[in-house]
Formats: sequence, C-alpha cells, structure tokens
Amino acid sequence: MVFTLQPAVKDDFVDRKYILADMLSSLEDGSTRMGFALVGPRRIGKTSILKEVVRRLRRGKGVVPVYFPLWDIVENTLPEL
Repeated sequence: MVFTLQPAVKDDFVDRKYILADMLSSLEDGSTRMGFALVGPRRIGKTSILKEVVRRLRRGKGVVPVYFPLWDIVENTLPEL
C-alpha cells in the first residue's frame, strides 16, 4: 500500500470489510430497498468505500450500480450557500 491522495481501490482498500459486507449484502438482496449515508470528516475513506462497493457490484449480476460525485453538480460550497 502506498500513500496517495486518490481514493483507495482493490488491494489498497483495507480495514473496511465489515462495512463492505453490510452494504453488499443489503444491496444484493432483491427484496430489500435500502439506502446508505456515509457521513464523516474529510479524508477518512467515504469515497473509497463507495467506489469499492460499486466495483464489487459490477462483478456480480442483478445490480447495476451508478456512481456520480455530487461535487460535479454543486456549483457552490456549503459556506457560500
């Protein structure tokens, strides 16, 4: 694992197995309609978790994950609003 400012993926993604397992089991269960909110300070791995969930869901069948960063949509930062 190397230090990077980009979100961790694949082999660099560590120590979040319980979060991944919970999200994946809920999202892959066709009878469950559940959403997730990942909340926390900057730089703790929220984007890495989402990107890893998307990557793993794409390997399976039955779920079509869609990921888009909200920063691409928002024109102002929260303090500017």
